[in-house]
Amino acid sequence: MSAGPLLILFGREPRPGEVKTRLCPPLSPEEAAALYEAFLADVCAGALRLQASLGCAVRLALAGPPGAASGSKMGVPLVPQRGAGLGERMEQAFREGFAEGHGPIVLRNSDSPELEDARLQEAFALLEMGSDLVLGPDLGGGYYLIGLRELLPSLFQTPALGDHGEGGSVFGWTLGQALALGLRASVLPRAPDVDLPADLEALRRRLEDSPQRAPNTAKWLHGGHR
Repeated sequence: MSAGPLLILFGREPRPGEVKTRLCPPLSPEEAAALYEAFLADVCAGALRLQASLGCAVRLALAGPPGAASGSKMGVPLVPQRGAGLGERMEQAFREGFAEGHGPIVLRNSDSPELEDARLQEAFALLEMGSDLVLGPDLGGGYYLIGLRELLPSLFQTPALGDHGEGGSVFGWTLGQALALGLRASVLPRAPDVDLPADLEALRRRLEDSPQRAPNTAKWLHGGHR
């Protein structure tokens, strides 16, 4: 019997000097970690809303020291990321979920705190309707979301999917690989993530008009941290 759909939130332990390092400067390492903590709070809140509306399981997979990812964070169960590079860790997260009987599975980033709940709902709906793969491209050539109905290890084997997922061809390579395999792929609208100071400034401006889209992030940004 299926364990039902699963949403995996993919992130890192918010430790100074280990997260959002490309935002330093203008932020200090401590400020970058605090900002990322706010990102996680908004991402987890969205996941819990989705759990309530869709009945999916949710988990937060964090990269960090062994044993750090245990218990729960912001109401979401914690699991460790396993593997070397980012691609291997993502593949392993899907592998573990499918082995537990979950499906379909959607994995999303933690760098897009304002991502709408509807975007995640659409990803699950597309998978339920027969898509083998759902991708949500970001503005930099990567993707903020990937959803699968079954494990497809070859989709995570691109060299461009480095430790920080910053290869400009990740989205295009993954989609091309899926089409070459004859998979039915669906693509969601593009959405921003936050990697560089310009991304952060753009996010700050958007949240000035719509703070409810990421209230924890908006509170941090508009509390004098810019």
